[in-house]
Amino acid sequence: CACLVGSEMCIRDSYTNVKEALKEGGIMAAQSESPFINQAEMKKMYPLLRRVFPIVDTFTGPIPSYPGGYWSWCFCSETVRPFDFIDEERAEKITKLCKIYNKEYHLASFALPNFVKELTK
Repeated sequence: CACLVGSEMCIRDSYTNVKEALKEGGIMAAQSESPFINQAEMKKMYPLLRRVFPIVDTFTGPIPSYPGGYWSWCFCSETVRPFDFIDEERAEKITKLCKIYNKEYHLASFALPNFVKELTK
């Protein structure tokens, strides 16, 4: 995670570079650490993201092989919100191929427990 290295200005500049590289309607998604193990890093990361991107959301999911087994990612954009463009047909095709994924699970991944909401303010 970029928030673990460099100064705050360097990190903000990195996010700004990513934003400038995005095409119109583009998004950036990145790991934002374990809400159990890396709380301090998460508390630093999200305010920096919000200084660069007007839309910043968090989604989570189980990753048993990662520290804490529960991981988070950030979703950032200038214009796109997480549920603006759901391709129903594609989601249905993917659902048929997966043991875990379905549209409801996808939507639920953005529902955060209160302690994660606090970390990502």
